[in-house]
Amino acid sequence: MYQESEIFNLVLGVISLIFFAGFGTRRLSIPRSLLIAYGCLLLSYLFTVVEGFIAPDTFNLLEHLAVAVAGVVFAYACLHISRKLSSEGNGTS
Repeated sequence: MYQESEIFNLVLGVISLIFFAGFGTRRLSIPRSLLIAYGCLLLSYLFTVVEGFIAPDTFNLLEHLAVAVAGVVFAYACLHISRKLSSEGNGTS
């Protein structure tokens, strides 16, 4: 069975994604890789809710895989941002 907090996390995440996708890429210059990683986290929230209804083992595995992929993409984004700042001369190193 699902919990109310899981549904709340999913709804709040979707609202945040709409805001960041609509405004963040233009005004805040958020890299696309960060949006992809955030989308993977949203998938994990979705899989968490769905596992309460059908195929709990399968969706639990998908949830954890989505979180793992999000971590890898977040790490890539941080590396990309760091290298970009260093090449522009704005880095601290």
